[in-house]
Amino acid sequence: MPNVQLRYLEWNPVYLTEKPYQIITNVPEGCPTTNLSFRTFKEEQIHNVRGDESEYKLDDHGFTFLKHELVMEDFSTCNVERQYIPLMSRWLRDNIKDVHEVFVFDWRLRSSNETKTSVAPDAEVDLNDLGQYIKPVETVHVGMLPYVPNGRLLSNTHAAFRPKSRWSSSTGKSSHGPRGGGLDASSL
Repeated sequence: MPNVQLRYLEWNPVYLTEKPYQIITNVPEGCPTTNLSFRTFKEEQIHNVRGDESEYKLDDHGFTFLKHELVMEDFSTCNVERQYIPLMSRWLRDNIKDVHEVFVFDWRLRSSNETKTSVAPDAEVDLNDLGQYIKPVETVHVGMLPYVPNGRLLSNTHAAFRPKSRWSSSTGKSSHGPRGGGLDASSL
């Protein structure tokens, strides 16, 4: 099994008085863009789970592996919202036991392809343009579960779904489709 060094968020006492943040757009001169500090730890062993995917269950492990063939090539904002999200929502309901509602709280196009993610030096990332590709996160993370879905999920979801919501993050098979953000698969 290969060993790799992974980068983690490092504890900073400033987090006792302010939330961790990172701003990825231009800010006025003199304003900090982040209060995050990262640390690369000793090598960790990465295990290949190919062939053992069926051993991981959503309710037992907090994640599961499911295969699907994505037949969509055009990931424009319009197509993602009108085709991809309904397709994935239906697919999750059909393939994960007891899922009755899927709530997409956020989505973003991500790519490691530099030609898709390059922004002119004097330009800023437009976070309101969901069709603008951004680079994948290069730090170990758990998505936005503690911050975004709980508040949005509880305020936008029928009370019957609140106590047993389960989290699923869909990355699809396409190398240029939506990444991260997540799909919340809520169950009764």
